[in-house]
Amino acid sequence: MKYIKETAPFAYVIFLGIAIFLLDLFEFSSESVRKGILIPVALFKASYFLYLLISRLRKTAGQQFFFYQFANFIALSVLLVVVSFSLDYYCFYRIDASSFSGIPPGISTLKEFLAFFYFSVSTFTTAGLGDITPRGSLTQVLVALQLSIGWLTTVLVIGNIAHLREDLTQRH
Repeated sequence: MKYIKETAPFAYVIFLGIAIFLLDLFEFSSESVRKGILIPVALFKASYFLYLLISRLRKTAGQQFFFYQFANFIALSVLLVVVSFSLDYYCFYRIDASSFSGIPPGISTLKEFLAFFYFSVSTFTTAGLGDITPRGSLTQVLVALQLSIGWLTTVLVIGNIAHLREDLTQRH
């Protein structure tokens, strides 16, 4: 029951992302309406990710915790952020193909999404290889938000290294 309660926020965000993706995929509304929905939702999700990371940092500060719990939280957080931003980038691209450069024209929907998944991973890890680049203020803001979340996740892990080492050494 505890794990279901801890993963519920992640499930909410994934379902929200899927709903936005389907709204965009089937073009239920005009381009401006889809952008008007996508931008605030993306900003809300980014704020929510930051809230989850900061609250977890406060919760673990000075407390004993187990490596597997922390590793699960980080793995779920990273996966959620990467997939969520992949969906956002893909939707931005479908609404306005000029919002990103470096996506080969005429590829399948799956390959387009995989390209944005790759872009999201490279952005999160700050590798930023430059083969896909954001164009326009809104997509650059979204990329900056993901970079900030990736940086804070790294800080969270580094800030808890002492606790992680202690837990691992006690187990052996």
